[in-house]
Formats: sequence, C-alpha cells, structure tokens
Amino acid sequence: MCLFFLFLPFPLDIVPEIGTHITKLFLPFTKSLSANSAETLSSTHSFSDSVHLYLQSALLGILALIIALVLVRLKKAHLALPWIRAVITFTLAFFLLKYGIEKWTRLQFPVPPPNILHAEIGSLDKDILFWSLMGSSKAYAGFMGFIEILAGTFLFFKKTRFIGGYLALGVFANVLALNIGFDITVKLLSFGLLLGSMFIIAPSAKPLFQLLSSSSILAIESDSVEIKPMLYRALKGFAVTLILIECFWPVINRTEHAFNPKAINHQSFTIVQTEKCPDGIPNQEYKRLHFHPLGFLVMETFDGQFQSYPIRIPQGSNQFKFSNGTHIRAIRQDKEWLFVEGNQLLWRCKRVSNEDLPLLQDKFHWTVESMIPE
Repeated sequence: MCLFFLFLPFPLDIVPEIGTHITKLFLPFTKSLSANSAETLSSTHSFSDSVHLYLQSALLGILALIIALVLVRLKKAHLALPWIRAVITFTLAFFLLKYGIEKWTRLQFPVPPPNILHAEIGSLDKDILFWSLMGSSKAYAGFMGFIEILAGTFLFFKKTRFIGGYLALGVFANVLALNIGFDITVKLLSFGLLLGSMFIIAPSAKPLFQLLSSSSILAIESDSVEIKPMLYRALKGFAVTLILIECFWPVINRTEHAFNPKAINHQSFTIVQTEKCPDGIPNQEYKRLHFHPLGFLVMETFDGQFQSYPIRIPQGSNQFKFSNGTHIRAIRQDKEWLFVEGNQLLWRCKRVSNEDLPLLQDKFHWTVESMIPE
C-alpha cells in the first residue's frame, strides 16, 4: 500500500508530485505486458483506472512481497510495521481532509453547469448524473464533507485513531460502491483507500469482536515508532502542516468565479431570433446558449443536441472570445440580451433563470402534507 500511494500519479499543488514522475519507470513493463498500443498507454498512464496503473499495482504487489520477505528474513519487520502504519494513516488523513474540505467549499460537486441543467436526464452518463445530483444538494455534500473531515482529524491523534479508521472504512466503502455503481473512474484509488482503512483498524478487530460477543477483551497491541519523542513530534507536526496546506491551497487559489446574474458566466439564454452565426459555428437555428463555467459556449439545438466551443470570458464581463479570435459582446436591453459581433447582430435572447429551476431549490419538508401545493 505504501508503494501504491508513492507511485500514484495524483495531482498536487504544494507537495511535489513524486508519483507523477516515478510512475513512468513502469511504462516499459506495462507496455510489454499490455495488449494496448504504446501510444495509448503513454497518453493514459497517469489517468485513474488506466491499464498502466492496474499493471503497475500488480507489479508493486510483487515487489512489496519480496521486500516483506527480506524484512522477515532479517527480523526487521517489527521495526518497519509502525512506520508503514503511520505512513498509511497520514495518507488516509490527507485524502479524507482534502475531499471533505472540497465538498464543504463546493470545489467538489459544484452547482451543475447550465447545459447539464437543461439536458434530458436519459441522455446523461451515470457519472455525470451522480456529480450533478450531488452538486444540487448542499446539505448532503456538506454532511459527507463533515464525516470525512472528522475521520481525517481523528486519524491524527493516537487516542482517536481507531475511531477515525472505522469512519474511514465506512466512507471509502461507500465511495467504492458509488464508483462501481455509477462507473466513476477512480475505482482503483478508492479500493486502495478502503484497504488502507482496513489495515489501520486491523489491530482492533479481535478486541472489537470479543466486545461484541461478550467475551473477555484483550488489550490492543499498540505500535511504537522507535524514535526520540521530540523528533517524532517534529516529524508529525511537519506532516500535519504540509497536509493542511495542501488541502487548503486549492480553496485559497480557486479560479472558479461565483454566479453573477448581471454577467454571462454560468448563464443560459433562450434564443428569440437568429441573424447569423459567428465563424466556427454551423450556421443553423439554435434553441439556447449556455455558458459553461470552465470556459465553453454550449449551443443547444432544437432536437436536444449540445455542441461546445472553447471561449474566454473575463471575470464579470459580458464579452467573450473564441479560439479563432472572434470577439462577441453581450448587450443587455431591458429584458433582452443582444449578442453582437462588431456591428452585426448574431442572436437576440432572453435569459433563463437557472437559479429558479426546481433542482436547485433547497426545499425541505417534514411532512407529506407540506409537499401538497395549495
């Protein structure tokens, strides 16, 4: 498990992405073992659930077995085990805190983009549907984030480590089930995190079974890292500080802009009149314009098809540019919006109040009767 997380090409902001670089060491082996082309593996090796990562994990398992046999042979396994458990504990704490904080701050599971809000539910893939539903519920995403933050915090302290481990076990079992059920491509990572949480709570499994079966309970054998207490506290403080900085940095440095009804970002517009389409967009009648927060103009046709084009929108602006340099201005006139290229009118539109759609309403009902319209 230590080798799995060490070689994992996971994107980081502050901590050096060691795994992203050293995972390439296994590319010659995975290329020789896989039926996929070398070009395909080179382009997908750092993606979640790639063939490269599955083969790499299997090869690392063999390498780990050899290392374990050597440690046993040298009678050093009892010295390595506490360090291994500490590394995995802090690794789990990092992932729990990172995803918990991102759920609280809506970096993970943000409000669904405008084009998704207007798509037919049957046309969506399961993973997009799941992310959209999670993004529509602040309460549930906040609850999951709280549990993850709580579990990650408990793992930092020896007295609460097993409680944090059992919370992590429940969290990652649920995450793995969601990834499998909704075909989300982080199955391998979530499986590794689930195994890590099982490893953390393993010393408490027998006493817990004895407790539940009303048997006499044996004391849990605690790991003890053979190192000076002052040095141990310094290393732990450094690790915790680094984890917290890495978790909070994306929140501090976030680039997503908040919804602004006076600007065109995150907005949808119903096309009332079409004069012409700018260069690069097929000249036809469209039903709606959607501005995706990641920088795309999404054109919705009358038959429910969506066509996306990369654009650049300055923060809070009503102007945008296509990649070919075409510059478009959005002019607000009373209840209409005019999209103009130079002096040429492109579209006459009306803004759609996406914020008023039923999916984005934070309604709550204690009783069935309260749901019945008057």
